[in-house]
Amino acid sequence: MKEIKMNVNQFEGLAVTVEVKGNIDEYAKSFLHIFNNVRENKELLKVENHYSNNDVTVYCMEETKESLIKYLKNFGEIKSIEKVLMYQLQDAVGYDFDKYEEAVVIPEFE
Repeated sequence: MKEIKMNVNQFEGLAVTVEVKGNIDEYAKSFLHIFNNVRENKELLKVENHYSNNDVTVYCMEETKESLIKYLKNFGEIKSIEKVLMYQLQDAVGYDFDKYEEAVVIPEFE
């Protein structure tokens, strides 16, 4: 393992969690809809599904909060809205675009 220092932008955002309603097929369709919406919308920063339940969390900036909540209510009940600290990589130090398909950042908090 190689340790490097990277530059990041730090900012506050929100984690909005919805409990997706329906059976497994409905959940799959809803998650795919949410995932694709996050992928296409630059104001939505990340989507996360939870393996132990039907919750889906979407991360966004504060100014996107109301429209995101309205959108997610189409899929179920909003369970939580939490303030989170986010870090976005500023540059790709040491990243070889010809060699690697993707850079994955795994946070480790103890």
